[in-house]
Amino acid sequence: MRGKRLSWGAVLGSLLGAGLPSCTWSGLSALGAGETDASPAQDAAVDSLVPGVDAASGTDTSTRTMVDSSAPGVDSAAPPAVDASDAAADVGPIAPPAALPSYLDAGTASWCDLHPGYAFCADFDETPLPAGFNASDGAFLLQTSSWPSSAPNDLLLLVPGQSGSGSWGSKLSRAFSTPASSVVVAFDLYPETVALGGLLFAGLDFLGNANAKYSVRLAFNNGAPRLEESYLGSPADVYHSNFTLSANAWSRLQMELTFPPTTDGGDADAGTATEAIYVNGVLQGTVEVLTPPAGFDPRPNLLVGAVYGTAPTAAWALRYDNVTLDIQ
Repeated sequence: MRGKRLSWGAVLGSLLGAGLPSCTWSGLSALGAGETDASPAQDAAVDSLVPGVDAASGTDTSTRTMVDSSAPGVDSAAPPAVDASDAAADVGPIAPPAALPSYLDAGTASWCDLHPGYAFCADFDETPLPAGFNASDGAFLLQTSSWPSSAPNDLLLLVPGQSGSGSWGSKLSRAFSTPASSVVVAFDLYPETVALGGLLFAGLDFLGNANAKYSVRLAFNNGAPRLEESYLGSPADVYHSNFTLSANAWSRLQMELTFPPTTDGGDADAGTATEAIYVNGVLQGTVEVLTPPAGFDPRPNLLVGAVYGTAPTAAWALRYDNVTLDIQ
């Protein structure tokens, strides 16, 4: 079936019509209630285009800076402003086509069972979405058994081409109550169809201190992935070096962050923080300095999927599997 063009409406309709749990469209609205280790629901965010700075070269550029969805004039309950007239348009080659998920029987070891010791692990093999995350929102996330990194299922972000203008998102979220001095996030990623526009495809939000919000995101920018820092308003976003991911192949992507120690009140002091990106165990470029704001709340919220995208855009298809997080 490789190379066959599939109708977005046919793929999504057949999956949801056959009993795959559907996701309610809530755009980038606030997170739902968490599990036992979750901190209170944090403010969601939407983006606006503002100047930014390339951390490697110092060159002025621009990207998305987050704006608190609770701010005046922003309706956090409204769906993203996306022109849906092309919802049934072809999304390009999907190889192989999306297939319905199948779940492991009780007592059958999943990938997470075989890789114990993580603070959090989700392999999408045992339960429907949100599959261990706190919440799932947006219309473009599916569990499939068509091309997993570890059987039986993967998580498929399948987005049709979007005309018009506006923003969209479709993501899983998981909040943690542990203040982080270091966080290691890793997942298997299969970039199947990558558009030339921008897409935040994973991230960690630190939104507990409304006066010092901070976000570290993995983003595709004109086809190349990179790490970005956002202060969700001001100052400008900071962009780190591009790295390389193979197309139409599974890669293990790992993001390692370290932060300064916290104060007695639980907020993080200003000081040196670092980030490192590994692909299949190989460091990409060098370890680079992060600049979180003084007093940010170091309790992370993990986001996987389309954290934020803008229209117009061509189609996207990304597969995720075996998401892990360690926190200290």
